[in-house]
Amino acid sequence: MVTPVLQIEDLAVEFTTPEGVLRAVDGVSYSVDAGETLAVVGETGSGKSVTVLAALGLLDAGRIVSGRVMFDGLDLLRLPDKKLRRLLGSNLTMVFQNPMSALNPVMTVGRQVAETLVVHDRKLTNKGARGRAIELLALVGVPQPDVRFNQYPHEFSGGMCQRVVIAMAIANNPRVIIADEPTTAVDVTVQAQLLDLLQVAREETGAGVVLITHDLGVVAEVADRVAVMYAGRVVETAPVRNIFRAPQHPYTVGLLSCLPRLDSTVEELVPIPGSPANLLIRSPGCAFQPRCGLSADRDICTSDRPELAAAAADSAAAGSWAACHFADETTAWSAREHLVREPS
Repeated sequence: MVTPVLQIEDLAVEFTTPEGVLRAVDGVSYSVDAGETLAVVGETGSGKSVTVLAALGLLDAGRIVSGRVMFDGLDLLRLPDKKLRRLLGSNLTMVFQNPMSALNPVMTVGRQVAETLVVHDRKLTNKGARGRAIELLALVGVPQPDVRFNQYPHEFSGGMCQRVVIAMAIANNPRVIIADEPTTAVDVTVQAQLLDLLQVAREETGAGVVLITHDLGVVAEVADRVAVMYAGRVVETAPVRNIFRAPQHPYTVGLLSCLPRLDSTVEELVPIPGSPANLLIRSPGCAFQPRCGLSADRDICTSDRPELAAAAADSAAAGSWAACHFADETTAWSAREHLVREPS
């Protein structure tokens, strides 16, 4: 049995607002294995980023109500700050969404990469750190790395800054890399290059990668498994093939129905009706029910909150888990409504 390199268990995070207590993360559990890419997808506000920020102790506001985050037999939520800081940047690293804000504007790029190395290896000389930093910049595709070493972030494009952040993330051969929307601020060509870099980083380090994104095209290209989040909860988790061929939760179906495809002719995309759930109000039933076409106002959807349950072992969705009372009806319903089409 494979032991996950990072395991989040029943994590709950709350924020106090003028309108009341908002539960942004509500009992989230997922894990990632070494050498695996787990994509965490969902709409803005579904709790994707808050989950990992809380897990790594990087949450500026809010409070962790419950849960464990297990890494190498340690619960990160209960580690002393000094010990947690030693893990962050070495064994656990993060690629942030906005590379310009992740880099120090008054330090040269090379110095920032070198500092990442020196902080976690006090025996490393300045000359050794410089040489290794130049190697890392070359590895992530920064041209003329020996020259660029002495330049500042404002002299780099957004895509180049993201390459630098990835170089810093893999500098100490981490065991877990968390990438939070790493391709949002770049054009399509650079996006493809950055995704290739993350693949290279995974292969170079053997790390488990948690990729947070709302882009299902990115998911299809790089993920091994997918966790779908809605209203602070994981509503479906499955191998990536199952997500596209046999989604088990109506919300996943809704996300796919919004996705343009090249293998069929569609006159118009079908949006998910309604608005995201109000996290200030904790419904006793399914949070997605007001927007769900499969529910058909069945009482159980409004009275009982569904928990993740495994799909039948002999079904097309074997290996999937979904938090839906009628997950076994989802495939037929989505086909009948022409929401999800079988890939050619």
